[in-house]
Amino acid sequence: MFDSEHPAQRDRDARQLGAAVVARGAGRTDLDQQVRRAGELLLADDLELALQHHDEVRLHDRAAAEVHVDRRVEHLAEPRQLDRRHELVLQPARHRLVARRRRRVHVVDPVDDLVPVAIGRDPAVIRDYAQAVESMGYTHILAFDSVVGANPDRPGGWDSQFTYRHAFHEPFVLFGFCAGVTRRIELVTGIIILPQRQTALVAKQAAAVDILSGGRLRLGIGVGWNPVEFEALGENFENRGKRAEEQLEVMRLLWTKELVTYRGRWHRVPDAGINPLPVQQPIPLWMGGDSEVVIRRMARLADGWITLPSFRPGPAAQETVDRIHGLVKEAGRDPAAFGIEARMALAQVPAEERPKLIAAWRAMRGITHLCVNTMGLGLPGPEDHVKTLERFKNDVLE
Repeated sequence: MFDSEHPAQRDRDARQLGAAVVARGAGRTDLDQQVRRAGELLLADDLELALQHHDEVRLHDRAAAEVHVDRRVEHLAEPRQLDRRHELVLQPARHRLVARRRRRVHVVDPVDDLVPVAIGRDPAVIRDYAQAVESMGYTHILAFDSVVGANPDRPGGWDSQFTYRHAFHEPFVLFGFCAGVTRRIELVTGIIILPQRQTALVAKQAAAVDILSGGRLRLGIGVGWNPVEFEALGENFENRGKRAEEQLEVMRLLWTKELVTYRGRWHRVPDAGINPLPVQQPIPLWMGGDSEVVIRRMARLADGWITLPSFRPGPAAQETVDRIHGLVKEAGRDPAAFGIEARMALAQVPAEERPKLIAAWRAMRGITHLCVNTMGLGLPGPEDHVKTLERFKNDVLE
């Protein structure tokens, strides 16, 4: 499953990640059988899985996957009310969670969905792992963004778990690769630090991924927290929030018009446009973060919210969701079309409590996606994460 034309590099990557991902000798890893079994599993209701891609290259117990469980909101009377990105990801369109169990068989198919586990630098491993996961019925890949990492020994110190020692694939390049080996999987950035990048270039890169994937990109963006990256990329860290608002406006214009003339506070587009335009016009834009400023900004401008791991189901979370829906409505927009992706770390939830937690997320109004994270479980390799995800699907979701 993880055969490579570069065995020396492959083995180095596997050792570095603490993951036994290489099939040795004439045999194959047991992931092949795992995937074949998983491909025959039936998905329950609107709960479907997708892996988050995050190139955490530190210790094997940090290497893992986030699985995303999508479900349609109960109060939507017609699944096709939401935009076409969901129809592209899931065929046929989902039923309401309360309607009936939708039974669908996924057979092993050479198509793709990805993991932050030990994908390393070997494109064959990335391809094979991705294809294995999508064949199990996972619905979207989520990739983190980091352009440069800081030296923790720098003057003033460094208050972050991520440094220059942690590897991150560039999301647009990664998704361009994934688009060529996938057919169904949604590609999600979680998140691109938008104000440290050039706006027109991001619009062009996103449009290219959307075209190559047949309209499967969901662009999650945030304003960032790392001044080192902004300095390295030549952008202003202090005004990043306001600039991001203007960036969203400019990108949507570039995605929907052949020619754009724009004069803003930070942007000038002199009667120009990108070509080709994306399949989705515009590409869905979601936001990350949870500050008051971010919440108000996303209610006005975003198509959805990618929450933080600290956001847990319960009365306080429901109050936050209802408040955001109220702000969305105040902005003259439809709350039913606003997506919210929650998160669940299996390492923080005992196995016996997971069904209860899933039930709590299901019971909440407005939660449209759930990502289940297998990082921190001390799993030795990618095949172990696949087995964990299969057990989770069998024991909790079905």
